[in-house]
Amino acid sequence: PEGAAALLHEAGLGAELVPRAYGGRFHRTDVLAGVLRSIARRDAALGLGLGVGQFAAAVHVWPAGSRPQRDELSGLL
Repeated sequence: PEGAAALLHEAGLGAELVPRAYGGRFHRTDVLAGVLRSIARRDAALGLGLGVGQFAAAVHVWPAGSRPQRDELSGLL
């Protein structure tokens, strides 16, 4: 739907993908899955593109990235 991605961004979807240690809300995979399932139920492209895709791209930075990389990614999401 028109404007849905902007609405999800404004609602803070990116914070769901950032671990709490870096200022986000991510703390359990099952909770994140519930959030993304709710989005994908309404629009699969949004759930996959804005949720699963971004999480898959970011997940390796949290344990292996440098502190500046993690800080930058937190800000981007």
